[in-house]
Amino acid sequence: MIPSKLKNVIESARKAMINDEENWIYLGHRYLICRELGPNTNYSNFSLKAFGLRRRTYLQMLCIKKVMHLWQKEFPNNEMPAETISLLEKYFIGHASPDPKLSKSGKYYEFMTFLEGDNPVYLVANACISSLRIAEHDEFLFTDEGKEILKQLDYPVEDLLDGEIDVDLLDASYSACGAYENGLFNSPTLSLEFWTWYLDEAVPKAYESVD
Repeated sequence: MIPSKLKNVIESARKAMINDEENWIYLGHRYLICRELGPNTNYSNFSLKAFGLRRRTYLQMLCIKKVMHLWQKEFPNNEMPAETISLLEKYFIGHASPDPKLSKSGKYYEFMTFLEGDNPVYLVANACISSLRIAEHDEFLFTDEGKEILKQLDYPVEDLLDGEIDVDLLDASYSACGAYENGLFNSPTLSLEFWTWYLDEAVPKAYESVD
């Protein structure tokens, strides 16, 4: 059962989503949700890392699974997203080193040079890259550089927009939602579907993935 603080930030994000013309959950609310998943530590062995990072890794994996069918439809013989999920699962339980993760990111970057920047397949690939980065380094706003950005904000953190940091540093949910709605900010209806799933299913499952 998820704790009351997490429930509260979920409902705050839901209210903001409904009131937004794009039906989008922006970075500030996603950060507050991910913060309630728990802290991070700097152990080199992933199996010893804090449950917060493990939950956030699991959340990235769920976002990829949500849109992986879009990749499979376009490239039925290319298993890169499935391989990413498998690697994240192994990494999640501490049975994979960073080396194969980094090489996998390189394969995505090479493949993405042949794709347009805002189509679903490109965005699925970008979500995979984000998930691999977060598995190793955690969400950007949890890093030292990200914490400095938060300290300098002169407005509430929940008002932090995705455009305030480099798009390559955003979490997988950003690109996954873009893929789900066939292009970033392309369909408020599909955006509402994705983020409702994120709040009602993905976040609770991620929290419950670690006891």
